[in-house]
Amino acid sequence: MSLKFFDTITDLSQALSLRLHLGSTQRMPTDLPSPLVFTPELLEKCSKGFKHSASLLERLASIQGAGGEEVRAQIERAAVLVPESQRPRVLGPLLTGTNDQAQATIGTLFLAKSLCDLGWVVEHEPKAADGTPDLRIRKGDHEYIVEARRIIDTRYQRDEVGLARLRDALGEIKTSTPLAFHSIRISGKASLKPFVRHVKAVLAAPRPTGVQFFDENDVSIEYEIVGPFAEGLEVSAASFLPVEIIQGLPTDAIQKAIYEKVSRYKIPIIVALDLFESHVDVEAVVNAMFGNPSFTFDFDPKQGLVGPPRASRSPTGLLMKRGNNGDTVRKMLQAVIAFRLFSRGNESGFDVHARLLSNPARETLHGFEEFAPLPRLLVTRETAEGRLLQYRGEDNSILTEEIVAKWSHHP
Repeated sequence: MSLKFFDTITDLSQALSLRLHLGSTQRMPTDLPSPLVFTPELLEKCSKGFKHSASLLERLASIQGAGGEEVRAQIERAAVLVPESQRPRVLGPLLTGTNDQAQATIGTLFLAKSLCDLGWVVEHEPKAADGTPDLRIRKGDHEYIVEARRIIDTRYQRDEVGLARLRDALGEIKTSTPLAFHSIRISGKASLKPFVRHVKAVLAAPRPTGVQFFDENDVSIEYEIVGPFAEGLEVSAASFLPVEIIQGLPTDAIQKAIYEKVSRYKIPIIVALDLFESHVDVEAVVNAMFGNPSFTFDFDPKQGLVGPPRASRSPTGLLMKRGNNGDTVRKMLQAVIAFRLFSRGNESGFDVHARLLSNPARETLHGFEEFAPLPRLLVTRETAEGRLLQYRGEDNSILTEEIVAKWSHHP
């Protein structure tokens, strides 16, 4: 049986809550203006404890300790940069939207704050001839329109709402023989009280073996008991969650997101892809743009394979697509900024890891030096076979993948 322990990060609040000690008080740093997001009223409302099934905003407000304070301070520092007249529109999805909308807003706010810290003048949702893009950024003579898009990997099939309710319902049951869930189906707001009573009865009796089934009142759950753990070690009864089922590749979702953004405007734009909690890494974005890695061999009917393999890319990349879609992307996409949030530990909130992937198919190439120190994947040489892409750093030196992967900024 394959198990996944419950510390798999499923959202921004859980990423912190799994690392932080839940203390008794919350406070915002005193060097910030009056809070725009985490008001005293919200903190008081959420001071009674953390619930996985609460809204993202409420979960962030209920995380106590230094790490919770810092991530709330990060959000406030980013929110205060939004002009007052625009705050209802820009911050609205964070304050009253769905969890997906709130998380997408946090990603855009953190990206905007990072760009601002790196010397850009950032406008949120400016008026443009073609509509209302997410950001307009300016540095010196350089100006870009940036459209942000959160990538959600639909390959992972889990009922996150049901899992959150299940974890809350079983959260206070501590045991050395927790449940490992194989599958759950909880219809709407069906009551979990019968299942809680069932679990208490099972844990109080001799340990059953094999897969157990519960099916009552629109709640259907398959599980088995694991352990026992070492003497004195007890965890939540809902410590082991179902393993995700992976189906297909993320390439289609990434390509669709990029095309939808560039096709909306009549001017070239940068597309910023928020990869936080998407199970998609930057390499998947590279593959979606340029094609999957492949090797080419020379073959002789008499000798077989001749010479060493040559690294290349398959013609599946968005920039190699034929027809209007490919033409539109090659012409209108200036670059992709792929970014995601990483926890810095117990007390330091989140870093933004990012890199810029230029569009090598454009007729006029650009070095994007104004984005330094952000690592930039650029055309560094043109040959008869094509254009060579390499990462460049702040001093325009060539960077290794290891160095690129480590670049981060703390907004």
